[in-house]
Amino acid sequence: MSSGFSALKWGSIIAGVLVGLLVAILLNILVQVGSVVVLGFQMRGTPPPDAQAALLTGLPLQLVAVLLALLGGIVGGRFAGRRSEEAPILAGLVVGIVLAILVAGWRAFSFGGFDLWVVLLAIAALVGGWLGGWLAQRRAAKELEAT
Repeated sequence: MSSGFSALKWGSIIAGVLVGLLVAILLNILVQVGSVVVLGFQMRGTPPPDAQAALLTGLPLQLVAVLLALLGGIVGGRFAGRRSEEAPILAGLVVGIVLAILVAGWRAFSFGGFDLWVVLLAIAALVGGWLGGWLAQRRAAKELEAT
């Protein structure tokens, strides 16, 4: 029984990364669009671009983005880890690494630069992927113990 990269199921890792991206990025975009729409209703019209930028770069939405990156990592890591019987934590960690690179790249590209939030998003996705793999291993151990 090997615990290296040959024990991983790469199809499930790619699927886990895609699921994690859907959770992390699409939910983040929906939250941002929803907050700008609410701001527009509060202002009774189209908010000025400065108000939109201030809203999107404000602390509450940045914290939501970090939490969604963590959630995307957990969901994607668990998705990949459940399908990798031999090394679920490693599968989750690989999902977290790839997801961290993609989410950080998306954030740096869409907001025009590298800042502290890029690092926090990458760390959250990485920790989420590892945690998802750990949760998959824990569930597999409980199922094995129950039989």
